[in-house]
Amino acid sequence: MRRKWPFLLLAFTLTVGLSVPGTQEVRASEGDSQPSIDRVGENLSLGTDGRSRLYPNDWYPGFKDEQGRFLHDFSYAGYRRGETELPKTAKNKRIDVTKSPYFADPSGNRDATQAIQKAIDAAVALGGGVVYLPKGTYQVNPQDGKDYSLNIPASRVVLKGDGMNKTHIYNAQQNMKNKDIIRIGNGDWKKTGISAKLRKSVTDPTVLLPVEDTSGFAVNDYVVISFETTPGFLRELGMQNKWSSRLGKVEPLFYRQIVGVDPENKTITLDIPTRYPMKLRDDITISQTADPIVEVGLEDFSIANIQNAKSGLGEDDFKVVGTAGYEADNAKAVNVIAVANRGFEILTPINQLAIQITTCYPRVLFWIVRRTSLWIM
Repeated sequence: MRRKWPFLLLAFTLTVGLSVPGTQEVRASEGDSQPSIDRVGENLSLGTDGRSRLYPNDWYPGFKDEQGRFLHDFSYAGYRRGETELPKTAKNKRIDVTKSPYFADPSGNRDATQAIQKAIDAAVALGGGVVYLPKGTYQVNPQDGKDYSLNIPASRVVLKGDGMNKTHIYNAQQNMKNKDIIRIGNGDWKKTGISAKLRKSVTDPTVLLPVEDTSGFAVNDYVVISFETTPGFLRELGMQNKWSSRLGKVEPLFYRQIVGVDPENKTITLDIPTRYPMKLRDDITISQTADPIVEVGLEDFSIANIQNAKSGLGEDDFKVVGTAGYEADNAKAVNVIAVANRGFEILTPINQLAIQITTCYPRVLFWIVRRTSLWIM
């Protein structure tokens, strides 16, 4: 049975109501009314019991305060929507990166990038597998013409070490601007050409979408839900004077899997509720995509980047060529692209490594990827 535990650190919404999957009909409206953003932070002090007013002891999916504010139901987060235990890797099916024909150096003295990547590619060719990094330190670097050090481009591949204090991946390149240490993905979403427009505006979180036509859609399809950036959308966010350059651009809003199609009533049912109002004004489009990468894991190792020795970490130094801020701009430890149902169970958040690269601490720090810490389904 699903546990309904929201994460209180995640932002609440100002929209009214909540549709619980399978229990209520979707609320749809043609209007564009929405509570003002000026109400953010209003009357949000903790209750006498020290709990958030949006998360009382008797909280339930759909609970809202007198102003219509509520916490989203984030119980869908995690591997397979949090409904399945993380899988265990088979010890007898490992590809050891230190063995023939790979011979990755576990001392950290020589670049092991090509050896590890060769082992990953071998696992991909087999349809999946465990790429095993025994105890040691493995130096990696983005190779010529690449904007990443290591890439997992296909499903069912696990990168596994001997433990967070035993196996270390060490990226030795200082200038990591717009680069990743580990990339999971093989390009952006690939649309199939099958799409449908939203038939009615939907103001509340819901799994039920009213569409103009369900033709071509089927259960288990993956879809990207996109919107056009309109003046009304920017006004609602208070960003009309800051994001005007985005006017007219089509942006992805949600990535979901279809669990039900009703041609008669012209509805599509999603696996996870939407998180934001979707209005006809913004030309909401549901587009079928090719199947994404699934069942990828990172286990039992720590990861770090060398210090950037240059100065320049001011607010706008990311614009100044030759500064540490510029060379660390948009650097990522792990970049996940077009992968379904991302789930995290992390001792130290993955994105803190990106902070390590950006802030350039005076020594190398290894950020921990705990056993079964990142599994992507």
